[in-house]
Amino acid sequence: MELKLNRIAAAGALLLGIASQTAFAGVVFINFDGAGAVAGAAIGSFYSAQGVTFTNAQWNLRNGDFGSSSPFIAIGITSSFNPKANSPIVMTFSSAISSFSLDAINAGSLGARIDAYDAEIGGNLIATDDFFGVGAGGTVDMLSLTGSNIRRIAFYQPNAGQSEGVGFDNITFNVSPAGTVPEPASWALAGLALAGLAATRRRVAQRQPK
Repeated sequence: MELKLNRIAAAGALLLGIASQTAFAGVVFINFDGAGAVAGAAIGSFYSAQGVTFTNAQWNLRNGDFGSSSPFIAIGITSSFNPKANSPIVMTFSSAISSFSLDAINAGSLGARIDAYDAEIGGNLIATDDFFGVGAGGTVDMLSLTGSNIRRIAFYQPNAGQSEGVGFDNITFNVSPAGTVPEPASWALAGLALAGLAATRRRVAQRQPK
């Protein structure tokens, strides 16, 4: 009987372990190249398996122009090379991340900025980084930030005007295990395991001689 209880306890612990491991944790890198990249096509959920979905973003074929290191970069859809604060390129993460960086391509005097929020919609601004070049740009500059429970990044030109464009490439972000939330189904499974364990122990206790 003791062996049976030990096995049930081990099964319960295993289910709890499954419930707590509901999201990938680690470093993700995206450079917008490879199979499936199509110039002018919306990026959307193409990289959802890597944990990020894009809004107002499309592939743009540069072949190294403006100092970019790869054939494709990302630019806006409605705003093309001039995403502004009212029409940013948005990256939404399926799990919380703790750090983020990208290469701002051709950022000039209109600048390039990333804002991090703690919610997929709305939420609080928890970190930001920007870069301002000279004239029409022509350089590649890294923007990066860190924070707790980052769920959304907005990328845009902070200054008004259309004198030069900006795009981005080489995204890197770190998925934080501390920011994950167990799925309801996993909690239910773990709860059933614990309930079954408790019921079995009660039955065993009732059978013990007093």
